Formats: sequence, C-alpha cells, structure tokens
Amino acid sequence: MTKEEKAKDFERYKKMVVVAALTNVLMEYWEPFSSEKFVRGSLKKKANMFFEQLEKTVQFPIERLYKTDEKLFVAIQNSVEFILETDIINIIKKSREYAELEENK
Repeated sequence: MTKEEKAKDFERYKKMVVVAALTNVLMEYWEPFSSEKFVRGSLKKKANMFFEQLEKTVQFPIERLYKTDEKLFVAIQNSVEFILETDIINIIKKSREYAELEENK
C-alpha cells in the first residue's frame, strides 16, 4: 500500500469514527422515544437494525483508528461524551469558541 493510499484510508477511518460517534449520540437520544406509542413497531425494528448494521460496519475502522492515532480517537470520544452530557446551548458556545481559535491560527 502506498503512502497516499494509507493517508486516504486514514481519512476514511476518521470519518467512519465520527459517523459511529454521531450514531452513538443519536442512539442515546432515540432510546427514550423508542418505547413511545407513536413509534410503531416497524420503525423501531428498522432503527434497531440500522444501529446494529452501522455498528458492525464501523467496528474495523474504529479499531484501526485507535491503533493508528490514539490521541485523535480519544479526542473524538471526549467530544461525544461532551455532546451527551450537555445541552444544545453549550454545544453552540463551544463551537463558537473553537471557530474563534481556528480563525486566530
């Protein structure tokens, strides 16, 4: 595998880890609604199948990223935990702070 192919794979793994992280956030928010009456059985079944399939799909890229760049993996993991533990207003504030930091680089 060439250096360019490795770099392309690494970028793909990073994106897959982000997809997995966002899916975890979605699952956390979905869980309370999954038992509501308005969620029909077929929707619940499709959502569960989607989450299971996605989890299987991203398992290898997650392991690969962890082995390749543990710091990045931990940063993504910490970001997911932040999203799960906070509300939308704090997420917006942090996003603005980050954008300002990036502008000043």
